[in-house]
Amino acid sequence: MSRPVPAIHELEHTGGTVRVVQLTDTHLCHSRGGKLLGVDTDRSLQAVIDLVKSERPAVDLLLATGDLSDQGAPDAYVRLQEY
Repeated sequence: MSRPVPAIHELEHTGGTVRVVQLTDTHLCHSRGGKLLGVDTDRSLQAVIDLVKSERPAVDLLLATGDLSDQGAPDAYVRLQEY
């Protein structure tokens, strides 16, 4: 990537419950439709995102951790930001 993307963003906390969603080990492949162990990783990530949205939580913090890209492909990280 040509410029770094901030990894930490400040949040203003107004008290009460803090809802955290953690997405981990997405293993996005170089291009859409790539599979890891027979699983389309983009479809899997989208299914998880859809599930979180269906629960309608007010998410205060989203953590993306673990192996976000399967082979470290820059395209996978760019695509992850689009989700």
